[in-house]
Amino acid sequence: MMKKLFLTFFLLLVLVLLNINSSFAATVDISLDVSNWVKTNNGVPSTLTNFGGNLIGTRTTPRVTGSIGLDAHAIDTYDFQNATLQYKWKVNPGTGYNYVATNSGINGTVYATNTGFFTTHHSWSNSTVIQNNTWLFTEYKFTETGYYYDVGYTGYGQADLWHGFRQYSQHNGGWDFLADAPMWFRLNDNYQAGAYIEFEEARLITPDGGEVPEPATMMLFGLGLLGLAGVGRKK
Repeated sequence: MMKKLFLTFFLLLVLVLLNINSSFAATVDISLDVSNWVKTNNGVPSTLTNFGGNLIGTRTTPRVTGSIGLDAHAIDTYDFQNATLQYKWKVNPGTGYNYVATNSGINGTVYATNTGFFTTHHSWSNSTVIQNNTWLFTEYKFTETGYYYDVGYTGYGQADLWHGFRQYSQHNGGWDFLADAPMWFRLNDNYQAGAYIEFEEARLITPDGGEVPEPATMMLFGLGLLGLAGVGRKK
């Protein structure tokens, strides 16, 4: 009797699983090929290049007057709503006394710190100081009410450097803007020529509420048949 109840329960469980729309994450690589990126302030002496598959944005002249920066964004746009953005990056401002301000994220709407930028060498206007020429891992998780961010030296989701929650900049479209937006970065205020920011990888992890993939469906269906066969033999 107990075995029959077990087999009946097993069969019902399999049938339930067959009717559940499981959620699977889909990962999309954001292209770092230089052909997918465009400078938005072409008056600044700078270059966008690839080296070993990495994207490198370089300021070819030092700052003279004002806060003149290299801005660039991806040509491809993505739906960031309810998604997670991850990218690995570093800055190299050169040697000696220097100050490089950087920020990155989604153009005009999302930044990685409370003040919107990082600096090397020293802090300015409450900026977050980062190590020179050291890889950092940035992760954003977007929700309708705002976004969570983590920046660390040890991996994605690690908050050893910075973490927090911010609301969107509504004057730039806020949540609605994220439905079709490009990734973006800025490198500015360098005091030496040749300062650069480098990206090794960038990807978007999006929720996918599709049906259970075919191989899993067939496996569950097969298990259901085995359950039915077991019940039939007991009768």
